[in-house]
Amino acid sequence: MSLFTTDYEKIGASAKLYFSINDDNNTFLVQIKKFLEGTFFYNRYLKYSYFSPHSDNKIKQIQNALSTQSFAFFPYKQQLKKYIRPFEYIHDGYKTINLYTIRNNAFFKDKPILLLAAGPSLKKNIEWVKKNKDKFIIVAISAVLNTLYNHNIRPNIVTHLDGYEGSLPCLMVYQQRHF
Repeated sequence: MSLFTTDYEKIGASAKLYFSINDDNNTFLVQIKKFLEGTFFYNRYLKYSYFSPHSDNKIKQIQNALSTQSFAFFPYKQQLKKYIRPFEYIHDGYKTINLYTIRNNAFFKDKPILLLAAGPSLKKNIEWVKKNKDKFIIVAISAVLNTLYNHNIRPNIVTHLDGYEGSLPCLMVYQQRHF
């Protein structure tokens, strides 16, 4: 009924409207995904008119779409593991860099440290890095190894920013092949 009594043209002049009227399941999921991706913080404005022949299924689809949004769930256990893992590495005797005592180590005395990570500034400054690579101890995040390899830059230290175990074998294989 609201389609005939509400001035959607007027509302649409200052808002983005999403309609799903008697859509099949796939079309409906595409439409609600568009709405939620662009405006997830407006979920409280989601209006749904109940039509008994198909509404139970649609309500389940809406609930599923809402509950699977990335902001609605958070892998707390994985995040906690990621933050605890460095302490496990230290306990197990892995080599680490203690930035507070680095000046006492002979390896770090002669050159400053250059930390390279993925981002637009690396691409913008890659020629400068190539030219000055021997003036620094280069610490590289594993995400930039391909870029460095393609420019014949060999880092002194490689570290890995992603703390999830699934990514560790990829890093080890890459290091063995290229460095």
